[in-house]
Amino acid sequence: MKGWNYLLGLHPQQLRRALFGAALLLRLLLLGYGEWQDSHLAVKFTDIDYKVYTDAAGHILKGGSPYERHTYRYSPLVAYMCLPNLLGCPFFGKLLFCCVDMAVALLIEQGLWRIYLQRQKQQQQRQQQQIGKSFYWRQSERTGGPTDGCNTSAAPLSSISTKGNTCSNDEYPLHTFLLPCCCWLFHPVVATVSARGNADSVPCLLVLLTLAAVRAQRLLLSAVLYGLAVHLKVYPVIYGVPILLYMQQGLLVRQLLRLPPF
Repeated sequence: MKGWNYLLGLHPQQLRRALFGAALLLRLLLLGYGEWQDSHLAVKFTDIDYKVYTDAAGHILKGGSPYERHTYRYSPLVAYMCLPNLLGCPFFGKLLFCCVDMAVALLIEQGLWRIYLQRQKQQQQRQQQQIGKSFYWRQSERTGGPTDGCNTSAAPLSSISTKGNTCSNDEYPLHTFLLPCCCWLFHPVVATVSARGNADSVPCLLVLLTLAAVRAQRLLLSAVLYGLAVHLKVYPVIYGVPILLYMQQGLLVRQLLRLPPF
């Protein structure tokens, strides 16, 4: 573990910042290369959809509808996000989608961190319960039989060290957090798609925000975010049933299992 945590002689948090910085630099380099290829080569680096987004934004600036642009079949929100493309920054949409990419990686890390802390808390609670039972049986052996209570004044549970079951700020498990983030940050398809001007990273961000809101039990916010995700791309609709089952905490499944057979 320590060998991973201090890879390249960096503190875990320093390594984390270095990886995120390298991922951001990679996307900026792809943006620069894309501008060069578009102006020097016949085969364009920019996705054809990006031109469609920009043309639809032009119709909005003229007071029209984005759907006046032939082949525009996306949410109007995408065209509104690309309005700065026509206001002096033609690569704004690409930069925005790359920033969304980085935000997705941060949400992946945050979600894994919350799961890790929750499991650590559950493990600590189980350990305290086992320690309590151990003291109870020791007290029972001393008194010659079971007692009504557990006298642990000689060694209170609060004094029991739970070191090893909690994660301090210095103990940053890279294999749990950074490796999954790197799978997203440095995936060539993920980085290239956003740098070419495709908006597929936006619904990914909304799906992860939905999951974060569901875990935080903010149901109204999660419903709004999930609706936006499905509005932008229809494929997140497949996550509706798993989210519902998670919110039911298995109650719906247990009720279905109790139904009489046909």
